[in-house]
Amino acid sequence: MWSRQFIQKAAKYIDEVQVSIDGFDAESYRAVRGSNAFGDVLVSVNRLVEAGIRVTVAVTPLLDTLLGNEKRYVDFAKDLLARYKGKEFFVKFNTELMDGRDITPTEEENDLYRAAMKSNRNRAAVTRFRSHSCCGNYIAGGRSVYNMCRLHIPIPSAGGRSAGAIRMR
Repeated sequence: MWSRQFIQKAAKYIDEVQVSIDGFDAESYRAVRGSNAFGDVLVSVNRLVEAGIRVTVAVTPLLDTLLGNEKRYVDFAKDLLARYKGKEFFVKFNTELMDGRDITPTEEENDLYRAAMKSNRNRAAVTRFRSHSCCGNYIAGGRSVYNMCRLHIPIPSAGGRSAGAIRMR
């Protein structure tokens, strides 16, 4: 969890933070991330938004956790968007499964995933929805490394596999 003190000190150097929350509740988050950090991640998101930092929550559920739970993911996104209405806050659902997390998706699995995500976008009808980002991440040596177009920043894990993406000013 990012402390208020750390966020206050770092805020003048940060344009945006992207946080991966790949579940709609603690159980689904744990199924994807393998940790019990769901509540801590939400606290960190809240602290970042309170500090005036632009925040994007990136959601990439596994196919098994997505299918049958599409409405729950949409409701989770809508709840977050309502909570931070008027703030620099966005939700981004990735449109494809990504290699990693011990999976290598087939084209058939990605077709199912894309169809479910398209349905989610249509169902959500939210204005602060982002489907793409210039940022990417990968795991290297137990740390998440974020490619921010201009720079690479290794960030230690914060209870899960990723701590968040930072775009520096």
